[in-house]
Amino acid sequence: MVILQGAAGVLFNEDLTEILVIIEDETNDSYGKEAGMLSIPMGTIKPNEEPEKTIVRELSEETGYSGKISHFLGVFPITGFEAEVSAYIIEPVNGFRKTSKAELKSSWISLEALISYPFVRPPTKEILLSAVRFLRHKKRISC
Repeated sequence: MVILQGAAGVLFNEDLTEILVIIEDETNDSYGKEAGMLSIPMGTIKPNEEPEKTIVRELSEETGYSGKISHFLGVFPITGFEAEVSAYIIEPVNGFRKTSKAELKSSWISLEALISYPFVRPPTKEILLSAVRFLRHKKRISC
């Protein structure tokens, strides 16, 4: 039974070689988050909020970047927890300039580095692989 529902977003850099990640600053055992983990922007859906609004809000709050939904990737369970996230590919609004103050530390990391990094919040890798498959299908990415 799913108790927590969230939304997550994948934001690639302009040449689609890096992804925006956050470094988690706290531990929350309810959905597999530990301080120091790498993650994509992700958060809990508020009452009466659509997942698309959630991820746009979370992206801005966590990273300072503004974005809009580009593509729905699917719903991903957080293995071992009663939670799932709706995941999206996000496009930047206003280019790649931060438009607000970020709550969390964020960084750009190569796709290969994130996939091989051992301390990643679930289901970040599964969502990222889905995004890469989508972009390959669209012939926008070569990795």
